[in-house]
Amino acid sequence: MREIGGYFELDSYGGRHYYTDSIPLNCGRGCIKYLVELRKIKTIWLPDYMCNSVGKAFKDMGTKTFTYMVNENFLPEYDFELNEEEWLFLNDYYGQLKNKDIEIALGRSNGRLIVDETQGFFNTPYEGVDTFFSCRKWFGVSDGAFLITGDGERLERKLDRDESHNRMEFVLGRFERTASEYFEKASSNNSFFENEPAKKMSAITDNLLRAINYGDVINKRRENWDLMDYELNTINNLDLNKPHVPFMYPLMIKKGDARFIRNELVKKKIYIPVLWPDVIERVHNCTVAYKFASDILPLPIDQRYSKTDIKRVVESIREIVG
Repeated sequence: MREIGGYFELDSYGGRHYYTDSIPLNCGRGCIKYLVELRKIKTIWLPDYMCNSVGKAFKDMGTKTFTYMVNENFLPEYDFELNEEEWLFLNDYYGQLKNKDIEIALGRSNGRLIVDETQGFFNTPYEGVDTFFSCRKWFGVSDGAFLITGDGERLERKLDRDESHNRMEFVLGRFERTASEYFEKASSNNSFFENEPAKKMSAITDNLLRAINYGDVINKRRENWDLMDYELNTINNLDLNKPHVPFMYPLMIKKGDARFIRNELVKKKIYIPVLWPDVIERVHNCTVAYKFASDILPLPIDQRYSKTDIKRVVESIREIVG
């Protein structure tokens, strides 16, 4: 029975999700597990430049995994052939995938393709391709993902609904205080999903995502990318295409300098993550994946930041590199 009266809870927002015709789930790994069950995926090829949690999600579902190498263009090296019933997993690194890249991947996999748009939330889903989008890397929520299946198919069974009320502290805490105070809780939240099954998106995340002005988010990210690229493209060793809507600005500098720059930026309260630290430990140091993981600085250009903030990051980097 519905409770009436008493104290107020979080307001309900009447906006729309960005992806209205999708399957709202608890996280990206939930999308993977959902697809394995839906498509009955027995074997899949994964890129070497990717966190091991993706491979673990497949293995937890009983799927056998093979690894392919990523080249300088953030694309599969394609020095391998897919056998019948094997699937291909394609990651859209920094939103750099183009339509022709998808066409090639579809041909190579005979249509058995999954595209991970964790770094390309606003990219239009590719026709006939299973695609998923993560929310917590783009917005102030603790979880959430959208899955769009290429043929509209869904599992017949009902999923449990996730609950995120006890995982929101680091999101709310950083709003009022500092990121450093809640870093451990944010890290714990990332680890939480390792063993979680696919679930419906939590009611809190579902609600908060309806309150976002997505047009403003898109415009701000594009403006910040343009400014960052204008200031830093001459020292960037990556040849980048401007994404439809940018995730972060990947700055690759001279080998060996990234760790020093990152540590120096921390002193200036500018925090640059490593995507992904386990790659450095897992792959050979002569691979492109190792170089990307160790040498790329993913600089923040998201909707939280003004031109003044972007210029502060740029000036700090220039001071450090000289």
